[in-house]
Amino acid sequence: MNFNYQQPFYGDYCSNHIEIGDAYFPGLQYMVEVGRMVAEKYWGCRGTYIAVSGYPFKIDKDPFGTGPLSRLAYCTGWAMNQHWNRYLHTQDEDWLRDNGYPVIRDCALFYTDFLKKGDDGLYHAYPSVQGESQFTGRVEDYTDQPQVLSEARYCLESAVKAAEVLDADDELREQWQEIVDHLAPWIDLDALGLSEEDKRRYWLCTPAVRAPASNGEEKPSHLRRTMDSHQWRCSFNPLPWYWLTDLRCGAFVPERDLEDVKAQIYRWRTPGGHVRAMTASDHGFIGAYAESMGVIAPIQEMMLQSWDGVIRVFSAWHKAMNGRFSTLRAEGAFLVSGEFKDGRVQPITVLSEKGRQCRVQNPWDCSVRVISQDGHAIDHKIENGNVVCFDTQPGQRYEVAPVE
Repeated sequence: MNFNYQQPFYGDYCSNHIEIGDAYFPGLQYMVEVGRMVAEKYWGCRGTYIAVSGYPFKIDKDPFGTGPLSRLAYCTGWAMNQHWNRYLHTQDEDWLRDNGYPVIRDCALFYTDFLKKGDDGLYHAYPSVQGESQFTGRVEDYTDQPQVLSEARYCLESAVKAAEVLDADDELREQWQEIVDHLAPWIDLDALGLSEEDKRRYWLCTPAVRAPASNGEEKPSHLRRTMDSHQWRCSFNPLPWYWLTDLRCGAFVPERDLEDVKAQIYRWRTPGGHVRAMTASDHGFIGAYAESMGVIAPIQEMMLQSWDGVIRVFSAWHKAMNGRFSTLRAEGAFLVSGEFKDGRVQPITVLSEKGRQCRVQNPWDCSVRVISQDGHAIDHKIENGNVVCFDTQPGQRYEVAPVE
């Protein structure tokens, strides 16, 4: 549950295959159910606790005992991310009310009780290690681990937003926000020199692919630092995760990095199209290790990104390649089509399913126009210098094009 189960589903909503993305939830539901028992009996917490490992079938007792890999508090938030991600891409309030929010709420309730307010007025996380760490015996290794705090914050923030959408749980919403506002720090974004826009994007990004770097030329990408390491000779499965991180923080430079990534994909791809995860020499032949199939997500995000609420088209595309896509799904329930031809982005088409406000980063060095499907000019405004914002109507199609 710390990416092996989630990662194959990363690209499904963006590719507009909602039914494939939804295959995530039935298996997880068994872990949610046993997690309610574990949260109460082991942690003394409400809600549900999702362990790092689980089984996609019904069990009635904690299968792991108290080993270190069974007591990692960050996986609860990581497992929940897909529920909020589904709503962001579909804006389906009925699904959120009936299916998504009950799990989001239970995960947030676990963190509500797990995080304890200290004498300094801040909420602290104890006891939990992070990653796949073992026990060391040192208290500091179980206190305020960045991965635990990061996932807890994102979970609580998602719960606040989901409750606001549904107009539910006013008192819990206030309590969750109070914890977020006073959560122990684990990173100093001011010391890193991030702009206000970079800070905004940092907090909006799911913690699994969150990184503070903002300039790929000044700071080598995570891919670049690890591509020649032993890790890449024995495993492929972190590549989608690392690649998404670099894409979202601007550290992926396609003219520099794309050929290396392609070489890795070709190396690990089987004749049937599956992308292997780890070498048989290290891990034997024990299944397909499907997490590597999440590589579709960064491929899509080279063409379309919307994870911070702004639609970005071909923002990480190799300038020497032509390319096009049709009806990729963006957050806000927008179906976007675009083309990159002869070194430049062509007019962008946006179909609005739910009538939300649309925000598109201007990919041209000129002003733009927004035209409705019946040919009328649509009023728009510009935010942050280059983000085109306009209101939409459900079921209507819009074109965003340069004015030259």
